[in-house]
Amino acid sequence: MTLIIYFAGFATAIYYLAPASERTTASDRSAKRFDIRDRVSEFRTSEFGETAETSVKNFVSFAEEKAVQLGEFIRAKLAEANNK
Repeated sequence: MTLIIYFAGFATAIYYLAPASERTTASDRSAKRFDIRDRVSEFRTSEFGETAETSVKNFVSFAEEKAVQLGEFIRAKLAEANNK
């Protein structure tokens, strides 16, 4: 059952990525509403790079801050355990 679903998804992906004919029919026009390839081509790589870089830097600074807080918490708990 899992293999059938897997291969059906793979076949769908190949069908979706296959080049289309030049003729446009009513079904093609209705299918274009769900086509994201046009929107993806409008997406600018440089804007994505800047946004991703900013997001990663924010995440790293947040993670560093939380790591320091966690280290202090662990040291405090270890000190408490050693004093008892």
